[in-house]
Amino acid sequence: MGPVASADTYTELIKICQKKYKAVEDSDFPAVILYSLPLQDFSHTGFSENSIQQKKIVNQLVNALKKLENAGAEIIIIDCNTVHYFFDDLQKSVNAPIVNLIDITVDKVKKNHYNKVAVLCSEASKNFGLYTKPLLAAGIEVLNTSKNDQELVNEAILAVMSGGVATSHIANLNSIIDRFISDGAKSIILGCTEISNLAKKLNRGDIFLDSEMLAIEKALTWAR
Repeated sequence: MGPVASADTYTELIKICQKKYKAVEDSDFPAVILYSLPLQDFSHTGFSENSIQQKKIVNQLVNALKKLENAGAEIIIIDCNTVHYFFDDLQKSVNAPIVNLIDITVDKVKKNHYNKVAVLCSEASKNFGLYTKPLLAAGIEVLNTSKNDQELVNEAILAVMSGGVATSHIANLNSIIDRFISDGAKSIILGCTEISNLAKKLNRGDIFLDSEMLAIEKALTWAR
């Protein structure tokens, strides 16, 4: 979720197996089921607070999770930060553990003893405070995008999804990152898997906490 993020996650998982775990033969890699879910009532900006619409989203996600579990999945990554808004309901629907992108990223912030971080995420994730609330609860200062900057982030997310990423999208994100750093951010959380797709093209990758990559590492650790 979405299709580009799903493909990127699979590719990065394979690369980690090759580089970190020295996988060569087919038997060295984990069995992977990839289900790219064409989620309805959901867009690059997220979803509304309408309870009926949200129930439709949850039902689609639960149906997908059960399909994965019935197909033999023992560990699940939902490769979308925004739908972690429904995480508790989703985890209750299956026995297989779901990697929580939000929790593992916040835990990494705590482990690294960062006292001030910035978040690049979808508009819905920002509005619902998916990262802001747990970080503030841990006593960590959070920098979020301004309204204008969030519109630029939204444009970049949509560009990734549509295959239309241009140099202007990269430049806009780098400008936002530079402002975050100037304002004292010790790390930048990539809290949207479409933004994770652009990570290697962005400046200051050395201070990124990439939710997608952290989720892959966690899943592989559990798998081993």
